[in-house]
Amino acid sequence: MKSCPECLREYQDDSLVYCLDDGTRLASNDFADGPETAFIMPPSGVAPPRAAETPGTFRLPSVAPLLAGIIALAAIAYLAYAYLAPDRTGRIDSIAVMPFVNQSGNPEMEYLSDGLTESLISSLSQLRELAVKPRSSVFRFKGKDADAGTLGKELGVQTILTGSVAQRGGEIGLYVELIDAATDRVIWSKDYKRPLSGLVALHSDVAREVSSELRTRLSGTDERQLTKSYTSNPEAYQAYLKGRFHWNKRTKNDLYKAIDYYRQAVGLDPNYALAYAALADVYSILGGYDFVLSRREIGEKARENALRALALDDALPQAHISLGLVLRSLDHDFPGAERHLRRGLELDPANPDGHNYLAYLQTAFGKFPEAEANYKRAMALEPTSPIHIRNYGAFLMYTRRYDESVAQLKSVIDLEPNFVLAHLTLSNVYQMQGKYAEAVGSYAEAREVMGDAAVASLMRERFKKGGWKSFINGLNENKWFEEFRPRYIRAAQLASIGDNDGAIDELEKAYEERDGFIILLNIDPRFDALRGDMRFLALVKQIGVG
Repeated sequence: MKSCPECLREYQDDSLVYCLDDGTRLASNDFADGPETAFIMPPSGVAPPRAAETPGTFRLPSVAPLLAGIIALAAIAYLAYAYLAPDRTGRIDSIAVMPFVNQSGNPEMEYLSDGLTESLISSLSQLRELAVKPRSSVFRFKGKDADAGTLGKELGVQTILTGSVAQRGGEIGLYVELIDAATDRVIWSKDYKRPLSGLVALHSDVAREVSSELRTRLSGTDERQLTKSYTSNPEAYQAYLKGRFHWNKRTKNDLYKAIDYYRQAVGLDPNYALAYAALADVYSILGGYDFVLSRREIGEKARENALRALALDDALPQAHISLGLVLRSLDHDFPGAERHLRRGLELDPANPDGHNYLAYLQTAFGKFPEAEANYKRAMALEPTSPIHIRNYGAFLMYTRRYDESVAQLKSVIDLEPNFVLAHLTLSNVYQMQGKYAEAVGSYAEAREVMGDAAVASLMRERFKKGGWKSFINGLNENKWFEEFRPRYIRAAQLASIGDNDGAIDELEKAYEERDGFIILLNIDPRFDALRGDMRFLALVKQIGVG
């Protein structure tokens, strides 16, 4: 038997002279053969002597070090590929569906282009492996001319889906393009032409084909969610889209129009669960726009429609969230409200309204860290939504972080200067800081936004002559801004001028009317001066938040 002194490999074939791995001359391990071939192991720590090479022979290079080098280079190449190279799989994980262009030549068809856009956003958002920009982020680009590269950078997505919609007689045409934002290259495009009777399935077909082009791996559940249609009636679907169009405008008149269209939708299809849930949503917020209405009456309508939606489809997240809002604001059934809100978020974790409503409930019970996390989640889902940004600004006021609240609310006004509620909330924060001139200024700006510069001027003049107390009395005497002064807000204003009895009178009426703000009573800093009053303590206990 022979072995290599270099790599210690052993060979049974005694005819071999050189190691097959590194070319070193082999030594015999058979000590009986005599000293000529004997290999004597040196003492520990001393390198063995190298065998003498035959003059003129060619020694093969050492293979072991060469292999080690190759392996090291391969490892470096792999790491470079894994961490530095672009994704070679062709799979895309983010998209922005831009507002489809209405090419019908009829402004009244805007509901169709907007509705199809929103429906596609909603469908694609069900895919857990695909990040889809929310409506509030993409609709700020509506009507603006921006290329795919700019949109990709602004929105932080890999792909842009653009499209145009046209209705000609009884036919609808939809042309869509899927564009690589980095290269401005069209990945895929298609021209759809369908009769209006095929409108219901159109957005599902587009969603399925877009998903296929994005190479998103779909589970069975994702496939069903992606293609789910809540009605097979094209007229009901059109009525629903018109309702969504007006719902998104968020004015009192548009909310009433949304109700009319949603009622048409459920009249045409009594099993249209999504339309019932939408009706519940409108009734749930209508009290914040029309203060003449009875909160109890519209709350009951919200409950009726939410329960109807759940009876038709218990897996509909919007229905659970709508019912959770009713239980919170109308019934003061706080455990039931939390249960339904969490169920809605379990079914749809990306529902910003669900996070917002749950955060409001958590705020009322002083669970500020949990509430803040949910408010921030809502903003992360819809980063350009004035409503969510404003709500977080109000939360910061309730937690007495006034400077942060002012900064947050100013950012809302920069984003949406005509958002009346943001101006009014900023006025409340300035009031808490004792900055009464700024508080009156924000109040007057809200009035100006509504187009009533004369009343805004009277407000400023009243404060200039008589100070804060005179200004608050002027609100009551002249009914300024009565439509934005629910009883809870009147109570806060009376408390700010030391009229504690008048403030509690208004709070008790607010509770009876189910004013939506009333559940915040125990944590609202505007009522700190009332906390030792027995009537106030009894009311907190009656509401169930103390």
